[in-house]
Amino acid sequence: MTIPVGQRVTFVNNDQRAHDIVGGVDPAHPDCPEILQFLTPGQRSDTGVFMTARTCEYHDHTMLGVPAFQGRIVIR
Repeated sequence: MTIPVGQRVTFVNNDQRAHDIVGGVDPAHPDCPEILQFLTPGQRSDTGVFMTARTCEYHDHTMLGVPAFQGRIVIR
């Protein structure tokens, strides 16, 4: 997904289990702290505002390595 600088992204959990979305590899030191999201089933939440042009990789830290639970936000 590509968004302009100054925008947010909404994550929606349509699953039956919780998801722990992290912006980067290590949740203790996230590359993109705007993406830190813990979503229970049915919950939706906005990220922080992306104020810098960059690419943010994200994944569900409870589903490491599963392609369906990872992605990329390009901020331009």
